[in-house]
Amino acid sequence: NVTARSGVPHVKQFVEERDLTLVVALDVSGSMGFGSLDRRKVDLGIELAAVLSFAALQNRDRVGLLLFGGKAMRYVPPRRGRTHVETAVRDALVAAESTGGAADLNAAARFLDRVLVKPGVVVVISDFLVSEIEHPMRRLAMRHDTVAFAIRDPREERLPAGGLARFRDSESGKVINV
Repeated sequence: NVTARSGVPHVKQFVEERDLTLVVALDVSGSMGFGSLDRRKVDLGIELAAVLSFAALQNRDRVGLLLFGGKAMRYVPPRRGRTHVETAVRDALVAAESTGGAADLNAAARFLDRVLVKPGVVVVISDFLVSEIEHPMRRLAMRHDTVAFAIRDPREERLPAGGLARFRDSESGKVINV
């Protein structure tokens, strides 16, 4: 319309407004306390959460953290700033010292659905050793861009060579001989 009125071509340029919210949902259940080499699965998850959080910080995005597993959930609401991200990572490190209980991915998805008003990016870091995965992930994906990182350990997938082995479920405490 402006070009037609003035006779001079006008081009309107849009600058994309990036106001994203990143929430990292980290599993700190008993099964994440397992590790075979020099670190546990939860330590690798915290490292991944820190890298993603600091990358979002570079883009001036808001970063939040949800620690789920065991009996309690810890939620750090999304905010901007380096000190906020450092505090969230420190909270994850403290929570990693007392991994235990079973992961409730369904409760975590319901909680995030309730507290996140605007759509954002939800990153779920877990070993996904829970019975119900599909429903909670679909619930999150309906409103948010959802990314899942599965943390694995090679010793979880291979049985020890030969003989009788005793296994203890780190979430329920049940012991079984195989």
